[in-house]
Amino acid sequence: MDTATQTNTTTPAGELKTAAIRLRCDHRFPVQPPHGSLARPGSCSHCGMPWANAAALPPDALREPLAALLEEIADQYDAPPCDDQAGACNGCERRDDFVAAQLVAQVINGGTQ
Repeated sequence: MDTATQTNTTTPAGELKTAAIRLRCDHRFPVQPPHGSLARPGSCSHCGMPWANAAALPPDALREPLAALLEEIADQYDAPPCDDQAGACNGCERRDDFVAAQLVAQVINGGTQ
């Protein structure tokens, strides 16, 4: 697996970022032992997505916009609150989208992480 695509899925924002990586990946599922077989391909050699989760991916035309939205929400989740002393505004109105985005990420990632 390519280490550049590995992300922390133990945090909610990390789960969103992992889903974004998997949406952008040009998946390669190995079909030769010991990594997989024709009947049961192995996990993607680029992002680690299990073959069984590939069916949850949206059509190609929707992958990039959805990945961008998941990353944006993850970045907002990690940003300091608007009342932070630094005065950074992170688009709090989008925080309501986080729960829905997390559910989408869980489907793409194959369940809760």
